[in-house]
Amino acid sequence: MKAAKASGFTPEGWQIESKIGANFDSDDLEDLALVITKKGARADNPDFEVTRRLLVLALRQKDGTLERSAVSDSAVLDSDEGGVWGDPFEDIQFERGALVIRHYGGSNWRWRTTARYRFQDGHWMLIGRTDENTFNGDAEYRDDADHNLSSGQVMRHFKPVQDRGNEEPATNREKLMMKQSKVNYWQVPAPFKTQAPSLDGQAAADEWPLHALKLNRQEQVITADPVWKGPSDSSAILRAVCTRDSLFLRIEVTDDEPTPEDRLRLTTLGGLEVKPTKLLRVDQPHGYVMELSWSRKALRAALNEAYHPWLERESDEAPDSAYDAELPIVIEVLDVDEGQSPSILSTRPKGMSYAAGLLMMDPQQMVLSNSGQIE
Repeated sequence: MKAAKASGFTPEGWQIESKIGANFDSDDLEDLALVITKKGARADNPDFEVTRRLLVLALRQKDGTLERSAVSDSAVLDSDEGGVWGDPFEDIQFERGALVIRHYGGSNWRWRTTARYRFQDGHWMLIGRTDENTFNGDAEYRDDADHNLSSGQVMRHFKPVQDRGNEEPATNREKLMMKQSKVNYWQVPAPFKTQAPSLDGQAAADEWPLHALKLNRQEQVITADPVWKGPSDSSAILRAVCTRDSLFLRIEVTDDEPTPEDRLRLTTLGGLEVKPTKLLRVDQPHGYVMELSWSRKALRAALNEAYHPWLERESDEAPDSAYDAELPIVIEVLDVDEGQSPSILSTRPKGMSYAAGLLMMDPQQMVLSNSGQIE
């Protein structure tokens, strides 16, 4: 847990592959980011050698020693996780106060990911991720998305394959994105958890994630401008959790004139409202808290034309294939004041053909912890 230099964080059999010294926690002391490796046989194929990687982060103390702050087995990929293209790990860098991790892999269909972590409020938080996808058979094809997890905004650029040949026909998601090559929207990240949060109105730290989406900006209002008077009139903080069978949302609403008609609404991209399975509302002096859940079965019925690994999954095993997959839904907050037309804050800006209000994620990648063991 503590060492004088980088080699102190590499147990026997491990080697340092990449090292960065930088001021990650803004205290004018040089901290440390390490990628360490260990070679060995792959569990499912003893004849195949794999390079296992761990990310180790350590903060410099005032006495000059380094104290381990996080260790991750998922933030940096192993050598066999890049597909036909080979080892996917490119590098780690320190950019604009954040740790940046880059990977590249695939075969004919290639992908590149850039993840950005920042040490803030005592946690190593994933603050952004850029996904780029290309196709060797069509130089014009692209499907890129820049996820800003701090603001919740997603910028997506899509250009389909021109000659699909014998490829599968375009999905509904692709058809929607073909209408506009560039779209932007807002998104709340939802970590997968084995245990569902209690719908009791309490924001327990071990139940709801640190990451949140704020709906409090003019560009998130989809009704007439004069109706919404600013964040004190109506604004919201959204958090989400996904389990094997359900989706959970918690919303903390600031409202200068709360009414019983104020609510959260979840819809498909076609405008069909999906009613929650459970709902709890706790009124407060300047707003309200609402906690809701939807069953996977209900969401699958409502989104029957939208492919999503979590919706289609039949197994009870951990849904690894659903990590980093967008759920094409719209989350809206309705403010219904007496004598006025409702104002609506939405994750889908006006005029956008495609939007995905929720991103399902691996919790171990959203916040890097210090609980892992190096073996």
